Amino acid sequence: MMAMPYFMPGARRTKGLFMTDAHSKSRQQAEIAFGNVQKQFFAKDQAVAELQSIPQHRDDKTMRLREARSARELERQPAQRKSSTISEYR
Repeated sequence: MMAMPYFMPGARRTKGLFMTDAHSKSRQQAEIAFGNVQKQFFAKDQAVAELQSIPQHRDDKTMRLREARSARELERQPAQRKSSTISEYR
């Protein structure tokens, strides 16, 4: 005989849920169906969140690349000024 959990006397495990013997079969089926609907609902929320995060990540990357390009251009500007100034005197 299988040992029952001490925290729920008379409980049995059905599809990951503990249900007591006092629940009717229709109640157990309703609980399982509700759990399945909950899983689908949260899965949809997860998918929507992932889809919404894609444009945000793209925008963040674009901003980082623009800042890096601006920094490179600022570093090159003084060098270009020096070379143009030297060539003007020759």
